[in-house]
Amino acid sequence: MTEIAALPQKIVDRRIIVLKSRLDPTMARLLGEKVKDRFFTRLRFFKPKPEMIRLISVDKYYEPYVVVGGKYSIDYCKKHVYSVSVDKNAREVALFDKKFVPEPSSQLPHGAQVIKMDGVAYFHYEDEASLALDKIGRKIDPEQLPCAPSEERTVEELARVGIKFAEVKISLEEEIEFLSSRIANRPSDVGEVIREMFEVNERTLIYFPMYQLAFRNVKTGKEAIARIDGITGKTVLGEFSKTVSEEFMRDLSVSEGPEEIARDPKNKTIGLPEGSRALEIGGKTKSPSKVAKTFLIGAKATTVAGDVEIPSGTTVRKTLKIEGHLKIGSDCRILGKVKALGDIMIGANTTIEGDVVSGGKVVIGLDSVIHGSLESAEHVEIGENAVIKGGLYSESSIVLDRFARVYGRE
Repeated sequence: MTEIAALPQKIVDRRIIVLKSRLDPTMARLLGEKVKDRFFTRLRFFKPKPEMIRLISVDKYYEPYVVVGGKYSIDYCKKHVYSVSVDKNAREVALFDKKFVPEPSSQLPHGAQVIKMDGVAYFHYEDEASLALDKIGRKIDPEQLPCAPSEERTVEELARVGIKFAEVKISLEEEIEFLSSRIANRPSDVGEVIREMFEVNERTLIYFPMYQLAFRNVKTGKEAIARIDGITGKTVLGEFSKTVSEEFMRDLSVSEGPEEIARDPKNKTIGLPEGSRALEIGGKTKSPSKVAKTFLIGAKATTVAGDVEIPSGTTVRKTLKIEGHLKIGSDCRILGKVKALGDIMIGANTTIEGDVVSGGKVVIGLDSVIHGSLESAEHVEIGENAVIKGGLYSESSIVLDRFARVYGRE
């Protein structure tokens, strides 16, 4: 079949459904208490004492999934020459007020004759589908979406009482393109198109309740995150991190908080994740460009000397040049490039629109997306469901979680 760029003749309005949580915060806390020691276990069996691991926050939020469905159909025709066998002794055949002269056929027994008639064959083809996507446009199995009653309150009403909703990062155009690439495909034998229809008849945004629990090992200062599905109770363990100074950068254009945040921590180091469950896929990929050359980034950049931590939930509107280590918290959005002479740690559910360049190691948290390329002079670790769209270039080995995705890799 031949893929076409089909424009839908019909697009329905999007419905929004908010599912009701089966778990309350107390139940979520209890589930978190059962798994908290798994974060800080060393060598698979050295577990810290329960009193050394403290719950420091519980946040409820809603994770979005997009369901898009449609139908494609085409009526077309194509010319065809039909061969009809006739008596071997026939000298002329009249059909439909037209006369045909028989001729021998090499495909029939000796002496057999055929007459050939030009005709037109008419065909109909159709296809339809209903597909589910996560918030950044990755296809998921619709059967994996849990079922639950809907909330009586709307998104606006829930937001007014402080409930957070994760951002949907796919546009209507991307929904249409995703659907059309799977169903709007012309058959390869299409001659003349008589009628062609492509319609988007289902667009639903479904919000699923989630709990995010943050734990801290009071002895080591390390922190970890557990995400608990508010319907099924399924728990997803987040990444380790080492706490650093609570002071942050200056001169960053941010969208969260009453004022722009700015500070330069003094000589703090950023720890890398430990206890990774990722799969090692050793080997050397294309070497990155020399890091020093990448720091000519112009006037629209923010430069910080020393190590830096960006707090969770921050939107940074400039390119960052960090002359040290960089730690980016969870649920952040960086609208420019990120460049650091030292190590880079990227938290969970963070989006970086530009390239990422590191003179050290790079660790990417679960569900994070880098729309540009990633270059690292050392080791790279990619967390569960993380995506790198612009290609990956590393000087040494790569650790890639089996659910992570890297595109454009050479």
